[in-house]
Amino acid sequence: MKITYLPLCVFLLFSTILQAQDATRRFITVNGQAKKVLTADGAVLRITISEQQPNEYARTGYVPFEASYTNFLEELFTIGIHENQLEQNTSNIPRYNPIESREYTLTIMDLAIVDKVLAIKTTGVQFTNLTYTFPVVDTNMETMLAKEAIQDARERADMLARDLNVKVGKVLEVSASHSLQRDQNMNANTKTASVSYTISVKFEIM
Repeated sequence: MKITYLPLCVFLLFSTILQAQDATRRFITVNGQAKKVLTADGAVLRITISEQQPNEYARTGYVPFEASYTNFLEELFTIGIHENQLEQNTSNIPRYNPIESREYTLTIMDLAIVDKVLAIKTTGVQFTNLTYTFPVVDTNMETMLAKEAIQDARERADMLARDLNVKVGKVLEVSASHSLQRDQNMNANTKTASVSYTISVKFEIM
């Protein structure tokens, strides 16, 4: 019977020693961060096209909706945009409007084209909203940011360790989170957004 219980006793003793060592192990937890600035790769434009009433002060005559719409399409065609790219927003049509007016959405995946569209000056056409679009944060970008964040955490830990006259050892634990962060005041003049990756690393202290 003594021989049967001996391996179990040794195992329990070994486990107790390991737990005691882990409890007395010194460590430091440091947050590391990596950031990448993204440049917009396109934009979504909201456009209102309306008929224009005569204006004696400006000496302008009546312009029907069809003329405003056709003139705008001609300008778009010169920069390579076709009518089928304009999507009418039927959900925003008012119940009663004495002026014929329609709202459209135009999605463009080229910043140079976006600037050309915004430069169009056509009677009856108004750009009411502009939202920039950004590249998708894929696995490759996340991996790159994660590596940079771990390196940042190591450098921060080394700096703290020097002040404490100790050395940083191996990594004991890692936890990470990432998020796409944009400026709160992002508007039509903002073409950049930042992606940050924050990581928490527990290092052994030697």
